[in-house]
Order: sequence, then C-alpha cells, then structure tokens
Amino acid sequence: MNGLKMTIIITINHLGVNMSVELIKKQLKSGELGRLYMLYGDENYLKTYYCSALAKKAVNGMESFNLHRFDVDNFSLSQLEAAIDNLPLMSDRKCIIMRDIDPEELKADQWKELQQVLKAIPAECVLILHYDAVEYDKSKSKWQTLLGIVQKAGIAAEIGRQPRSNLIKWLVKKATEDGCAISRENAEYLINTCGQDMNLLACETAKLCAFTEDGNIQKSAVDELTAKPLDASIYDLARSVTGGETGRSLKIIDDLFYKKEEPVIILSALSGAFCDLYRAKTAQISGARQDDIKADFNYKGRGFRVEKAMKDSAGIDLSFLSESINLLMQADEAIKSTRIDKRVVLERLVVEIAGTRKRVGHN
Repeated sequence: MNGLKMTIIITINHLGVNMSVELIKKQLKSGELGRLYMLYGDENYLKTYYCSALAKKAVNGMESFNLHRFDVDNFSLSQLEAAIDNLPLMSDRKCIIMRDIDPEELKADQWKELQQVLKAIPAECVLILHYDAVEYDKSKSKWQTLLGIVQKAGIAAEIGRQPRSNLIKWLVKKATEDGCAISRENAEYLINTCGQDMNLLACETAKLCAFTEDGNIQKSAVDELTAKPLDASIYDLARSVTGGETGRSLKIIDDLFYKKEEPVIILSALSGAFCDLYRAKTAQISGARQDDIKADFNYKGRGFRVEKAMKDSAGIDLSFLSESINLLMQADEAIKSTRIDKRVVLERLVVEIAGTRKRVGHN
C-alpha cells in the first residue's frame, strides 16, 4: 500500500467509528483490503458479519488452505507467526482471525512480541482482531496501545448498537431475504418487542417467516411468536407502572416469573429503568442533552436506553420518580434480607408505586 493510501486510512480512522465502517464497506466492494483490522463494540451480529465478509474476500474461496483461526483455547505466538510467515496457497492472500485475544491476559514478553508481529504484517496477509465476548477497555494501557497499532496499520472499527431507522431498513430487507415481507411499522413493533440486538432480531425474523402462512409478518404474529428479552419486558413494566396500569404491570411480573427470571434480577433491571427515567427528567429540567447523560453516566453501547428514557419521562413528575426510587431501594433491601416471598415484594412494590403516582400526580 503506497504512502498516500496509508495517509488516507490513518486520517479516516481518526475521524470516527462510522467512517471506519464505511471504509471497510468500500474495501470489500473494491477488493483492495488492508493488512490489519480490529472489530470491537456492542453489536456482535455486525462484527461477525464484517469479519466473515473480510475473510471471504481475502481468501477468495480457498478457506481450507488460507484461512487460519485463533482463539483463547488454541492461541500461541509461535503458531501465529508461522501462519503469518507461510505463503498463501493458490491465492494472492491469506487471512488470520484472532478472536477474543485479550492483551491484558498476555505476559509482558508475549505482549511485547505480539506488538512487533502486528506492526509487521506482510502484504499477502490480512489479520483480523475480532472481539466478541471480550470487551475493549479504554481505561487499560494495553488496549490503548493495541488500538493505536491498528489505527496506524489498518482499520479499527467500533461497531455499536444501530439506530432504529437503520434497524427498520435492515429488518425489511432481512424479511425479504428470508422469503417473506414485513412493513416498516411492524418492523418497528418487532424492535419494540424484542429489543435492538441484531442477532436476536435475525432469529425472530426467521422464526416469523417460517410460521407466517401468507408471507406477511403481522403485529399479531409478533405478539404470539416472539419472546421478549428481559430488558424489553422491564421497559414495558416501567412504562405500565409509571402510566398507572397496575393490572398490566402485575401481568408482566407474572410472565417474568413464568419464564423463571430471578426476582433480584427483575428488581435490579426495573431499578435501572427508573434511574434512566430520573436522569432523563433532570436533564430535561436543566436543559442538558442526551449526549451529556450518556457521557456523565457511562452509557457506552447503551445509548438507546437514554433515548427511550428521554421519550418516556415526558409528562412524569420528578418527585414521583424520586419517591419511586426510594420504594425500589426499600424493596431491594426486603428482597435480599427477609424471608418474605419475593414475588409478593415485587407485586407490593408495583401497588405502592401506583399509589405514589395517584398522590403525587404527573406534569
């Protein structure tokens, strides 16, 4: 790669996450791949997609000869260096995928050696650092050093949760690929029901297509066939509680117990949802922005929670949220320190918050 192209890559890498992903897309289209990539962030579906696409483009159908995979169970520096040094067979390039190799877990001499290896990737090799289960930790010096090495030699792309508008377009396309159709409205409803994790959405879309007789995914099918993750159910619970829908709130708790969700986890998640609402409400009152909340309270990879809270907190009285959080704290103490039936604690909590709502009122 000539100096001009390298300068362009370095410049684009420092412009931000979206530009890095866009550059990967352009390289996949042109076939002019770089030597080093780092894929990290919260959206596992897209990380896996781009890792697979880069590997496929690099080896051009010769996976059995030229694709090498390393993870925490089979990784060794000697084997990595051997894979890098060996020439590709019947292809111009070979590809090496290193999955979840945590620099913080390496000994000092191993870390030093790995840095030298990454700085000297040959032209006929494409090396992908794919972080799936292991999270990038910007507070650790080794991670910062690793990121810097990749940015100088190739592309570091942080791939986080996608905006709802992107997910809606993707779901409409995904449904078509799976042999059925879904409207934008019902795609958004599917997101509201199942959350924004693309792996889960892909599975649920495939399931809906398989069970939809006429080929069109309807709202009723989403209600009947999909399973809500805990986060989505908790936000439904928080909305019904703040909205005074006590009967619906108790029904959601009943569903969560039917799914054998741990009461402590339910309470913890509900407390988190109310804290989101409280932060959003205080931000609205003080004139702060969503980005301020995300930065101040470390919502990295969870920005959608702030967006939901900003929308849901409109019309809710701050004193109601404050008193509700006190009730949540009391319930937490009761659920962890007494022999009272934990379901009773949660159901009583919902009734007490409903009573607070009637007493305090809304804006």
